[in-house]
Amino acid sequence: MSELWSSIARSQEPVVTDAASLESLRSSLVEAAPKNERSRLWWTFALAPVAGLFLWFAVSRQVVTPTFHVGAESGVVGNMLAVDGQVLPINFADGSTVLLSKGSHAQVAELSPSGANIVLSNGSLEAHVVHTSQTRWTFNAGAYEILVTGTKFRASWDSDHQSLEVVMHEGSVLVVGGTLHEALQVRAGETLLATSTEHTIRQNGGPPQKPAVPAEVPEVSPNAVAELPAADTSATRSFGVTWQLLSIKGAHRESFALARKLGVVRRLRTLPATDLLLFADTARYAQEAGAVEPAFKELVQRFPNAPESIDAAFGLGRIAFGQEDWAQSARWFESVVAKSPAGTLAPAAWGRLMESHERAANLPAARESAQRYLQLYPTGSQRSLAERLVGGAASKL
Repeated sequence: MSELWSSIARSQEPVVTDAASLESLRSSLVEAAPKNERSRLWWTFALAPVAGLFLWFAVSRQVVTPTFHVGAESGVVGNMLAVDGQVLPINFADGSTVLLSKGSHAQVAELSPSGANIVLSNGSLEAHVVHTSQTRWTFNAGAYEILVTGTKFRASWDSDHQSLEVVMHEGSVLVVGGTLHEALQVRAGETLLATSTEHTIRQNGGPPQKPAVPAEVPEVSPNAVAELPAADTSATRSFGVTWQLLSIKGAHRESFALARKLGVVRRLRTLPATDLLLFADTARYAQEAGAVEPAFKELVQRFPNAPESIDAAFGLGRIAFGQEDWAQSARWFESVVAKSPAGTLAPAAWGRLMESHERAANLPAARESAQRYLQLYPTGSQRSLAERLVGGAASKL
């Protein structure tokens, strides 16, 4: 805040320091104004700096509209995209990509800082959605909706036969609507085929099989959480996907309440990587801090090479940082930049790594990480901290 006031003072200094000119201007304006206007004019001069301050805050806090590109051109929300060539790439600002296949018709129906809604009218697409703590993407095909928090998959929609195919490469998605009686989770290595009469799940390249989740169980609404029976094996099988759906829809408190009711908190060792990450995010947004760290630790211990472990390591680093355990936070952030040097979390991890080393009084490590930060992100948001840590070495990079 002191820097802000200094900046405002510097911007006014050329006028304020010329006292004679300022007084001359004020006197001429006051004399020219009617007497009943002089008081109002004086207040206008007096409040001008305050108005400027509020204007600065308003401009600086404007929400930047997310963007995307279709091929080499800027994308427009709502435009129908028809693919004549082999493939049409859609690139989003967060690093997510959607590749439309030849003959496909689709549109980016909605766009927000947390994700997008893609409507596939016909054809197929390959999607790679980058996971962040607020990722909320949806893909619509006919009456079906695919809910995504970060994953790789292929979706194909045949509008003539009203059939949907979802082939999972990484992570998992939830599919709702159409002929599905409840949310159905499709995991990495699985393929969902849903037609107008039935739906099946098979291992990629394997024979079709009926989904493990019963199709006749009604969906649970958030208001019905308290009425669920105590957690047991059958209840978990029947309702195990519903807490994920609630979380992806943004109902984090209801999602966590349902997960706890079903015993998910006690079954972290049985959850796949995607569910562990989603559960940790759910607990964090539900302000259930005690459940966040165990889920993150379970994820990095059982799935050290999974993409989700990068998010978990970053989350554990933030937890340690908040607890002022600087040495531990540095170790977690180091693991993030080591495993994913070009990932979306890398810039923030390098910045937190510098801070952790500095606060742990490990100045050589802080200087080394600062030098690396300036090499990778010369105009990054933590540039001032990095330059301060390296001192005169910053100008030599």
